[in-house]
Amino acid sequence: MSRVPSIRVSVIVPAFEARAFISRAIDSALGQGLSELEVVVVDDASSDGTADFVGSRYRDNPRVRVLRLRENGGPARARNIAIDAAGGEWIAILDADDAWQPNRLSRLLLHSSEADAVFDNLAGYDAETGVMTGSLFPVFPEGPLTLASLLAPRISDSQFDFGYLQPILRRDFLTSRSIRYDETLRTSEDLLLYLILILEGARTRMVDEAMYLYTMPVSASKRRSPHSRTRPRDDEVGRALERLLEEYRHQIDQATTTLFMQRIEYLRQIAPVSEFYHARHMRNYGRMAVLFARHVSVRREIVAKAVARLSR
Repeated sequence: MSRVPSIRVSVIVPAFEARAFISRAIDSALGQGLSELEVVVVDDASSDGTADFVGSRYRDNPRVRVLRLRENGGPARARNIAIDAAGGEWIAILDADDAWQPNRLSRLLLHSSEADAVFDNLAGYDAETGVMTGSLFPVFPEGPLTLASLLAPRISDSQFDFGYLQPILRRDFLTSRSIRYDETLRTSEDLLLYLILILEGARTRMVDEAMYLYTMPVSASKRRSPHSRTRPRDDEVGRALERLLEEYRHQIDQATTTLFMQRIEYLRQIAPVSEFYHARHMRNYGRMAVLFARHVSVRREIVAKAVARLSR
């Protein structure tokens, strides 16, 4: 392996009610073996003492900084604030409930001369058992990340899409083009940012090594992760994609426009199904009944699941 150049990295960690698990994320960042590294934690108005906990635990480590927000603004706003405060040449995204494999940054930085954004595969992590569950993307083509692959609702042999990836980003590319996370979104803000990167001409590189440890939203025992606070917002994401398509329509060909429209239509169709499952998780049976009665897509989903169980 060739020697990695000494490049300063700012690890940004948005955090909300993360006291119980954030040290795993921060420790994995500090354990990367890079001397020129900082960790910028943005506490998004937590009520559980997240900021105080991080400040106390890492008070003797000058590489860890904590920024406190008075009002909760969501992960996109927290990330934008962290990027503005960061001093590194590279920005590394790390969610508070996730972690990294050792030497992840060193391996990704091997591609720093050829890319403005480097993406690696994700390894699933079961928070209930503490067990790794394998790569999220069995098919992960090395090379550039494309608009077509980003807009695909699912990737081959996976239940996830490439909007779940968490890359390292060249900070100068973001700032020179005023690229920011869409603060109107509280989910899928990553997907929108990656689409903008490509539309703005970023050089991207995919590396088929699962070095980012992603905490699975549902455990092996089918329990929802205690760390997950995401609720479905498919309609909001669809509207954000519509705005993005309109903004860049002058430079997008018809084939790409079609891909945008297909993803938007998929989100419209899946929105009531996602809300139904969220209502079930919250035990909101009245809302489940309303969604079942109003939306044929929900009824089709329930029938399909029942048929699948009976055919086992």
